[in-house]
Amino acid sequence: MVPAVDETGRRRPAAGPEPASAPASSVVLSAPPGGASAPEAVALLDGGEQTYPRMLSAIAQARRSVHLQVYTFEPTGIGARFIEALAAAAGRGVAVQVVVDGWGSARGGRAVAAALREAG
Repeated sequence: MVPAVDETGRRRPAAGPEPASAPASSVVLSAPPGGASAPEAVALLDGGEQTYPRMLSAIAQARRSVHLQVYTFEPTGIGARFIEALAAAAGRGVAVQVVVDGWGSARGGRAVAAALREAG
């Protein structure tokens, strides 16, 4: 199948599902026999507006560890809020591990790493 292109030769975006057939906004996973006693619920979040507050809340509630892996992480804006939250977690004795993609965070990654190291 040949992708659709516009008059300049650029690819047109693929058509997504019709609104009526869009994926569910949440999924419930059943527990396997002999496994966990309660099923887990998974909420599908759309973009930072929905995702970041939940991530920051999870970091604030962490007791033992936080493992964060991100593609892009800037030291300003929402990135500064994450640095503050991660620093606060480390200050509470939570083990914090952050993996930042070197390409996606090429501009601010070093500043983020320095801020996180300084915070502990």
